[in-house]
Amino acid sequence: HGGDKTASLMTAILDETTGVTSRLLDSQLLQLQRSVEEWYAGIRKQVYKYDQFLDIQRKQIYRLRKHILTSSTDELMHLIFTYIRADIADTVQKHISGHPRTWNVLDICTDVGDLVKEEIFPVSFAEGLQKDLAQGKWKLEKEHTFPTAS
Repeated sequence: HGGDKTASLMTAILDETTGVTSRLLDSQLLQLQRSVEEWYAGIRKQVYKYDQFLDIQRKQIYRLRKHILTSSTDELMHLIFTYIRADIADTVQKHISGHPRTWNVLDICTDVGDLVKEEIFPVSFAEGLQKDLAQGKWKLEKEHTFPTAS
């Protein structure tokens, strides 16, 4: 900000006990003060924006917390399954680019199982579905049956 130049000039010319009156020095100090104040004003502006963002997040979390604390068991189950469905959909979406014949069903089933920390689909189910996709049977009307948890 120019402070080093001013400081070196002052130490070269004067000692600490001498008073200074100079229009050049006054203007340099004023310019330095303005630039420092502008810099700190920019920092305060960024902190304020960040605080506003955090306030929005905080309100959303407290609203969800209140909803959870005041909901019935059925409403909570619906909320939990909504989150589970969204997580599973996101996980599956990561694996399904291109033609269904190219999807790696075993990876999809493994990642979904990792998501819920339990093996939902046995390897045989994933392999069977992978075989159907490879053979172009992905548009068949039949439904694949999902194994039940034991």
